[in-house]
Amino acid sequence: MTLTRFVVATCSILALAGCGTSQSTPPAESKPAAEAAAPNPAPEVTPPVAEEASTTPAPVDTVAAEDAPIDLVAGTDTLSITSVSSPPSPLATATDRLTDQDVKALLERIEKKRSAFESALDDKLKNSTIKGPRGEVNTNEFFDDLQDQVQRTRDRFSSKYSASSEVLSLLQFATRLDTWASAQPAGFRGTKEWEALAADFRRLSAAYNSALLRPGQRALGAQARRVNDAEIVGAVANVDKRMEAFRSAYDSALAANTTLTSANRQAALHNVDGMRTAAQALRAALEKKQKGVAEANALMRGTGTMIDATLKLPPDSSTAAGWTPVREDLAKVALAYEVLVASPGTLTATATGSTLPQVVATDRLTDQDVQTLLARIENERSAFEASLDDKLKNGTIRGQRGEVKTNEFFDDLQDQVQRSRERFSSKYSASSEVLALLQLAARLETWASAQPSGFRGSKEWVPLATDFRRLAAAYNTALLNPGQPARGEQARRLNDAELVTAVANVQKHMDAFRTAYDSALTANASLTAENRQTAIQNLDAMKTSAGALHTALEKKQKGVAEANALLRGSGAMVDATLRLPSNSTAAAAWTPVREELSKVALGYEVNLSR
Repeated sequence: MTLTRFVVATCSILALAGCGTSQSTPPAESKPAAEAAAPNPAPEVTPPVAEEASTTPAPVDTVAAEDAPIDLVAGTDTLSITSVSSPPSPLATATDRLTDQDVKALLERIEKKRSAFESALDDKLKNSTIKGPRGEVNTNEFFDDLQDQVQRTRDRFSSKYSASSEVLSLLQFATRLDTWASAQPAGFRGTKEWEALAADFRRLSAAYNSALLRPGQRALGAQARRVNDAEIVGAVANVDKRMEAFRSAYDSALAANTTLTSANRQAALHNVDGMRTAAQALRAALEKKQKGVAEANALMRGTGTMIDATLKLPPDSSTAAGWTPVREDLAKVALAYEVLVASPGTLTATATGSTLPQVVATDRLTDQDVQTLLARIENERSAFEASLDDKLKNGTIRGQRGEVKTNEFFDDLQDQVQRSRERFSSKYSASSEVLALLQLAARLETWASAQPSGFRGSKEWVPLATDFRRLAAAYNTALLNPGQPARGEQARRLNDAELVTAVANVQKHMDAFRTAYDSALTANASLTAENRQTAIQNLDAMKTSAGALHTALEKKQKGVAEANALLRGSGAMVDATLRLPSNSTAAAAWTPVREELSKVALGYEVNLSR
């Protein structure tokens, strides 16, 4: 069990977005391609006609059946094909997704309900204040901003543009409004109108795979991402097209494994063929303007089986390479159906020794370092623009929605750098401003890459591009960092004070978890005293590492070595806790520890999807 499985259980669709990639660290003594694991046949991929999809995504934290026993065993060896005795459970449940037209109708409904809610409030509430990330604002002003954001979102949304960034901003407004409304007395004037509006905000959040306004649904966290109708049709078509190459490579790997019987190989290939059949059925449904929920569930069911197998492939094998493009398109399908992906199969607990660290903490940028970096970017931006010849300055740069003049683009870039510098502080990481800056930088990089080698300004571009990439890494984004999944094209940074608090919370929450975990270990009669002691020692070592990191940070040190020690211990504990029944006391006690560890990982620019 590696930190990849950690992300599977805590970060929604990353099970699809990160399995078997070249970034994945293979287990020690990983088996060659010829020993790739092949699953037993999945359940029939064509669901019954009466099958209904759940309209509520399954919580990602549910990583085991509620009645699963605690089965603590030592060892994390890679499974071989002969040890896969039964197919994993379905990967997740597709929802009755909103079509593009449904989203438009929902946004229109939100505007009407927003207006009704504002009108229903009494004058005292209208003249009160609403707390935001940077202080109090007048309620009337807030409603004006909310109205503007709803309108902006409606204007920008189209079949060609899902308006994810605009919806994210709208949901952030809605979250603040939800907090404010929850603080009002029960039955306040406007309660009825608010409940109707809040329900639609939550539906919008689900449609954009966001956890905002939906406690307990991790999805993409406080982010927003939707796959529009045309995108999902393209993704499903690509799954169908690319499965042929994967099948050929997978068949070769199976044939090379002399321990398999012909029946084993045929069963494994049957799963691949079943997935392709399901993809074709889904595509046909979508082309008929049907929602295709049952067909999507059939595809997800087959995907769960194949992920179970491909996780066991060496990342440099031809089969893994053939799976990569299929996996990427399956990730889009999962996103389109608002799938919160749980780990495949029912997991049981394990008390292992330490596992190898799968990630490495970086020499993170402090708050002061970020301020210095932004100042340097502005100087380098100015030098780069000044070095360009008139032809390039008067040319155009292609953006998401057409061409813009180069001079106008540089004005926008300068404004965004300044905005990011002004907004960034020790109390506010300016993630949204930096994201907008990096999106401009990505467009600029595409433009610069299209210029002739040695163009005037190429020398000045190199240091600017380097600093943009360093900024992207500091904000845990894949923008300008190809091959680094991180958080995708999002941006999130943990400032110094937030990191110190997260480490302190790890220490604080570890005591309760240690007690609950010790009880779970003691209750397992199959464990020796030595097994239990080893597991507890891992836990104590984690707390010691957290204490050392906290001390280093308070001394204004970067604490990279201490962070690596903590994350190394986290690998061992994640391995164990993912196998705890989700309703157990130990699992409940682990949740706050895990959440704070996720923040620490983010603080050190750790790519948890590896």
